[in-house]
Amino acid sequence: MSKKLSIITLGISLSSIVILTGAMIVSQPKYKLKNIVGKQSSLGDVVVFSQDNRGIYSRNNLILSKDNYEFNKNVKQNPEIYKYSKILNENRDLFTYGIYDINRIYSDENSVGYLEYINDLHTESNVKLLTTINEKNINTGKTIEFEIEIPNSLKPQNNINYNPLVTKYEDNVYIALIGEQENSPNIKKGEKDELEDYVEISKVDFNAREAKPVNKINMKIDKDTKYRVVNYNSFTVDNRIYFFMKNKEQSKNIYYLAYYDIENNKFDYINNKINLNLPLDQYLLDIEGEMLNLLTYSVEKDKVNLNLTSINLDSEKLIFNNEKYSINKLNKEINISDFRVIDNKIYILASACKDYNSNIADRKNNYTENIIVVDKTSKSTLYIGEYRQGTEFTANSYIIKNEDL
Repeated sequence: MSKKLSIITLGISLSSIVILTGAMIVSQPKYKLKNIVGKQSSLGDVVVFSQDNRGIYSRNNLILSKDNYEFNKNVKQNPEIYKYSKILNENRDLFTYGIYDINRIYSDENSVGYLEYINDLHTESNVKLLTTINEKNINTGKTIEFEIEIPNSLKPQNNINYNPLVTKYEDNVYIALIGEQENSPNIKKGEKDELEDYVEISKVDFNAREAKPVNKINMKIDKDTKYRVVNYNSFTVDNRIYFFMKNKEQSKNIYYLAYYDIENNKFDYINNKINLNLPLDQYLLDIEGEMLNLLTYSVEKDKVNLNLTSINLDSEKLIFNNEKYSINKLNKEINISDFRVIDNKIYILASACKDYNSNIADRKNNYTENIIVVDKTSKSTLYIGEYRQGTEFTANSYIIKNEDL
């Protein structure tokens, strides 16, 4: 009886494997380039690099350039490509664990480092923000690691929300805390609601192995407050830590770009009002040299409307404010995941499917991924290339310059 049962169990197991294998094969996406609009040569010096997992060990990637479409199956996993991907790949001895937030990474010509996860320890009198800093000297290969407490003015009884950001300037590491804190008042005891925005800057002393406060702004939010600190989309360029300020009225999408000047140890802002069509969290952000670009989109019946805002960080001038573009809609549903503005062209990565309201099987089988190139001056669509078709899946695609591939 047990022998017969074993044979039946084995048969069921083999059948399951065959069914699962067949399902995996059917669900595999198709890799074929379809030039929907224009010529592939319009990509210029830009390359689309994409890689996706097709199982536990299988990884595929493809490279689309102005004169080539290359698909590679079952390849060795490449590192994720973003601002610090090359640094991470070259310093695996330092980055032994995954880095989930690139705002915690810093580098200069001689070193690279990062902050580990920040632990919030609430005591009766204060909040201790504890973390570990890791740094490697690129020239000598020597690494250093030590714990620090990040200075702050947070209150233990408050609800706390912040985003950390770290950068290095002239051999000094700076940590910014950008966020808000709000109390939980006891109305019966006559306590009032208190809300505060803050940007607090500290500098790490490697000799003393501690972080010391250098500057901060703390804004009490009340009925007379006009602007609030935005605690997302912060970034660093050269000697400045940038963050956005927003009009407190929710109906108005009016922003200013503020910054902390590390060299002069002062806070300032770019005196150009940024009028956005939508809230900032609905915009994609791209930084190219001294240019900050913000892009959002809306879908109509037969087209996709783009809005581009560009700010020159050096001259502090607003170059474009909600400059309008439009492209033909690729399908019933479209999602723009990334963009870059390079050499007077807007490069856009977009996924599309026939109908999100259709059944799951139909939706997945009509899924495509595309690269769109728009001329920034003439506003014409130079190229739309569909580089993957078939099933919906998780993939990482990047717009990169050919020289950086």
